[in-house]
Amino acid sequence: IWLLRKWRLKADFILANTNESARIAAIVSRLFPAVGKKTKVYVRDFQWRDLDFIAKSLKAALFLVPSSALIECKDYLGDYVLPKGSVRWAVVPNAAPMSRADAPAAFPQQLIGVRYILSLATIARWKGQEYAIEALRRLPSNIHLVISGDVADRFYLDQLTSMASTPGLRSRVHFLEFQDDPSSLLQNAVCVAVTSVARHGGPETFGRVVIEAWMHATPVVAFDVGGPKHLITTGSTGILTPESDSTALAAAVQWIIDNPDGAKAIAQRGSREVLERYGQKSIYDHLVALISDKKPEPQSLAPITSPR
Repeated sequence: IWLLRKWRLKADFILANTNESARIAAIVSRLFPAVGKKTKVYVRDFQWRDLDFIAKSLKAALFLVPSSALIECKDYLGDYVLPKGSVRWAVVPNAAPMSRADAPAAFPQQLIGVRYILSLATIARWKGQEYAIEALRRLPSNIHLVISGDVADRFYLDQLTSMASTPGLRSRVHFLEFQDDPSSLLQNAVCVAVTSVARHGGPETFGRVVIEAWMHATPVVAFDVGGPKHLITTGSTGILTPESDSTALAAAVQWIIDNPDGAKAIAQRGSREVLERYGQKSIYDHLVALISDKKPEPQSLAPITSPR
């Protein structure tokens, strides 16, 4: 304990960016309260446990989140941080992915000459690919849907493939495995659809695929929930639609199809957003400023209403 105390108190700051490291910091702070003042806790997802113990033990810590989505959830971190609780917090977005040195994966042969919407997400119920398939029913028959991602829920995959085999959708929905480098898929898509919902373990805490689409100047349509609603300014850098509303989703995609100049402008503004706000150096400087306590902390969030 003496060695732990000596090491902890000599550190300029402590960054706990995993659930387990936050638990350890919380235990140590019960023994040595000064530890809490030096601790920054980075909560990245909705999978954390023992938040009650961690937040109450680290009342003097600064909690960091990739977006306000984690704070808005009234049954999660929002119970402990300002304005409902007393713990301070700040947003540190995920940085845009660094350019890949290797050549991008070859474009799938079956998609050559195909106009498609891209859903780039794990196959899981909270990712909401069913809404993208339903939206496809309302779109012209020459528009296809590409769903690419690891399979986390086999039962949900069976449901999606069953939907895709119904009249009007046969041969229009393409399931691809996870793409380590989806650049070619992103570059050639009509738009990217982000259909995650605030149920079944959702919503998105950030929305990395939004950033990746912007990096390739591809328009984005997304449900107005979770991380994407904090990334996208609807009508400016993308289009937000009501959660779980496949009709509105289809209408947004149809607008992109019918207005190529407007869609291009939206995508270009998204690209500028990446360069100005989500570059590696911008995020690094922002994080360092917060860690060194040289940057004012954020104002309290608006009243917390979004359920998880």
